[in-house]
Amino acid sequence: KDDDDMAAAASAASSSFGRTGGGACDDVYIVIKKHLSLSSFAKKKIGIIGTVAYAVSRSSKLLEQQSSTDNEKNMVDTEETRLGTASTALPSPEVHDVMEMIDAAYSQCQPSGTTSSGLLISNLSSRHTISSSMGSAFSEGSAIAFLFDELCYAVRSGRLAEPIRKYLDQKFQEEFEDAFVGDFTVLKEGKTCSPTIDLSGTPDNDVSFAPADSDDLALVNGTSTNIIAPRGEIRFSIEGPHPEVYVKILSLLSSYDVIERELLPVQLCPMFRLVAALNDTRHGGCGLSELDAMLDCPMLLPHPESSKIQFKDMPSMQQWVITSSYFFATCWVRELINSFIYAGAVVPSNGSTQSSAPKSTLSHEFNATDVRKKIVARLKALVELEEELRFTCSRCFVFAAPGLDILPAPKELLDDAIPDDVEPEL
Repeated sequence: KDDDDMAAAASAASSSFGRTGGGACDDVYIVIKKHLSLSSFAKKKIGIIGTVAYAVSRSSKLLEQQSSTDNEKNMVDTEETRLGTASTALPSPEVHDVMEMIDAAYSQCQPSGTTSSGLLISNLSSRHTISSSMGSAFSEGSAIAFLFDELCYAVRSGRLAEPIRKYLDQKFQEEFEDAFVGDFTVLKEGKTCSPTIDLSGTPDNDVSFAPADSDDLALVNGTSTNIIAPRGEIRFSIEGPHPEVYVKILSLLSSYDVIERELLPVQLCPMFRLVAALNDTRHGGCGLSELDAMLDCPMLLPHPESSKIQFKDMPSMQQWVITSSYFFATCWVRELINSFIYAGAVVPSNGSTQSSAPKSTLSHEFNATDVRKKIVARLKALVELEEELRFTCSRCFVFAAPGLDILPAPKELLDDAIPDDVEPEL
């Protein structure tokens, strides 16, 4: 029934919003807003599909108007004359309506109850509250992830007008950086930090770098007071100039804030997938050169020793954090490879230059040869991450991937320790 409702909502939105007004348009708008406000994910999906259908319908109208205008004036389509792309032009009413609709959907998909129990826990007495609820909110982040995916489909189909694309790119690229990206800083003389990154063979091997965030630095140094956080390490950096940023995976999943710990990680890959599609020239973007820093930036992950023999002796909370970190890191590396693989494949092996390559995700600042090398490095990292994930998830009985329920572990597994030299069946 929900599938039928979603199909009906998409059809009604597409047809009604294409009209020049009237009660049908208002009725569909009310239905979309109503479903977005409901707590059920199945109902929110109807509102999300209606929102994207609204954006596509309005975009179609804008594209038709632009095509008609260009044909009448017989003018060359340049960046300055495209509808809504001139730097001095204000958004048209249609574009403004779409922006408001997407903002409303994004706001309604945000998790509610930011002051609910377990959101901010900062004392040892709350240990059991954290342990019993960890991972329970993973599914609540799926509404936003679904919105990102639906917008991504619309972008890839070429059905969004350029002003809307630019709005989405700016909005979500900034939010991605704020939520998931951390900066490095140069340590002052006299300051020390545990080895965070291998600088051998780089021009910066005589300089000490460390996370600029004090909490992330404490995770790396092993001085964090966070009771659910294992020791961290900056891992999987690609050889070359020292990266300027890193992806904050461990710091999110070990946060006392349930929003950071269980909702933001679910949005990591869908949000980047949308931003990458908006920049991909195959879908009308300017190229992935603005995002290629993500391909070679390292990740803040649990220390490698935490996923070895000492894993079984760790508290269940730390086991959950470690396993979740490897799960989302594996998803993240897969997403990077999928986003950049075409850019690395378009340059022929005979050494042809970028200018002779077919239309692709390349831009004038993008080196596809370097991308291929980085993709190979990421594939190696993916193999290692999958092995660590296999080891930890087979021994962590409190972890379940988003969308799945935690199954009670057999009593025999809880009573008898799993030998370290035996790989249990999954």
